[in-house]
Amino acid sequence: MNARKIVAPTLLGLLILALSLTTIRAAAADDWTVVFEEDFTGAGLPSTAGWDVIEGTGYPGGPQNGFGTDEIETMTRSTENIRRQDGFLRITPLRDAQGRWTSGRAETKADYKPADGAAMRMECKLAMPDVHGEDAKGYWPACWALGATQRTQRWDWPASGEPDLAESVNGVNRNWSTLHCGYAAQWGGPCAEPVGLSNGGVAPETGDLWGQQHLYAFEWDRSGSEDVMRWYLDSKQVHTVRQSQVPADVWASLSDHAGYRLILNVAIGGQFPAALGGGPTQATRPGVPMLVDYVKIAYRGTGASPSPSATTSPSPTTPTPTPTPTPTPTVSASSTPTPSDCAPAPTPTTTAPPSIDPKQTAVIEAENYATQQGVRSADGAIEASNGDSVAYDLDFGSQEKKSLVARVASGISDGSSALVEVRLDSATAAPIGSFSVGSTGGWRSYRDIPANVAATTGRHRVYLTFKSVGDTPALAVDKFVFGVTPAVQW
Repeated sequence: MNARKIVAPTLLGLLILALSLTTIRAAAADDWTVVFEEDFTGAGLPSTAGWDVIEGTGYPGGPQNGFGTDEIETMTRSTENIRRQDGFLRITPLRDAQGRWTSGRAETKADYKPADGAAMRMECKLAMPDVHGEDAKGYWPACWALGATQRTQRWDWPASGEPDLAESVNGVNRNWSTLHCGYAAQWGGPCAEPVGLSNGGVAPETGDLWGQQHLYAFEWDRSGSEDVMRWYLDSKQVHTVRQSQVPADVWASLSDHAGYRLILNVAIGGQFPAALGGGPTQATRPGVPMLVDYVKIAYRGTGASPSPSATTSPSPTTPTPTPTPTPTPTVSASSTPTPSDCAPAPTPTTTAPPSIDPKQTAVIEAENYATQQGVRSADGAIEASNGDSVAYDLDFGSQEKKSLVARVASGISDGSSALVEVRLDSATAAPIGSFSVGSTGGWRSYRDIPANVAATTGRHRVYLTFKSVGDTPALAVDKFVFGVTPAVQW
């Protein structure tokens, strides 16, 4: 997450306007009936009565590259990654001596949906990991929800719907409230995928999201003439999506199913962190947990609330050492990475990435470099290992270029990842952008990875530098292209 991640939640309403953050109770004042509540007392993994702890790098039968969002961690059931302690759920990303990241992910067993004429509210009170600056590069914590059809139809994102309650990356003190929706495996469309219908990131009125407890809530209100979804940060409404904003078939696709399961996770790397500065890097600090105080789901309004459906997800792929987490289509150069933990990925191809926009640089074939150190040519691409670099003489023109899309593949099988950093005029200059890549499923399984870069004009020698674990090849690069339009607007 991201599993953009994207690829999320539905929450509840206005019950806390008169209460302080420390005494928020979903029910009393506004007649909410709580149907699921978890305060994470006790020890060990989350209770099996209400939660599935997800393992691996993707759902069975679904995208297997970071749940479709190019995350690089492997989810585990280790209590070092996910456990109850001191009244919190601690989800802690860790990096081992070989550079492999692991983390935790918990999902409610049941799906939740308001009846006609009623409303549903989901809320999470949590502190994002207490990391900032370079220490935070690549962190992607989230509390979000995913439509019930995703339990069996692994490739129908974003049609299944995904509300994101709490989602931020790289230590940025802004929370993105988003609804992902639209047509399966299609970018653009009525929901502007893969970015989704988002508020563009909002800072809290006081304090920092990273390391401090805040309340995140989502409400699905079906009591009026049309459905309305609302998002809240510390009781302040920060985003709204109405049924009338999208075509009727799109709304039906995200609402005419059993409901939504709530998900808590911390991803590492992926499309969203790459769009906001990249990571993880060697400076990223492992071992800093997201602390979840509680989650609560409640119904309000006339008409019986539907019983939550306890259709437990099949356990995802058992954790192999190859990180990959949630449904998202492969991001092409003409698309925009999703700020969510979930998005579908089509069958890899070896065609050149499509244009980001008409003002892009020419598509650069990776083997047509000016200089190189350590890289090897391989089937029309280059293979790179830790410490390698390659340089290209490029003219960015007079209009600023702000994005990069690279077509890359990796067959690494030890669960580690490669960091690609983009530098100008020197292999040791400060990076203007970066992205991380785990296994894509094989050395011929190419994917388009988008990242934002610092605005650049004019002629430069452009260096790609590579960092990974060990001396064996970690990444193959086929082509890349720079464009005027940022890979993600935020």
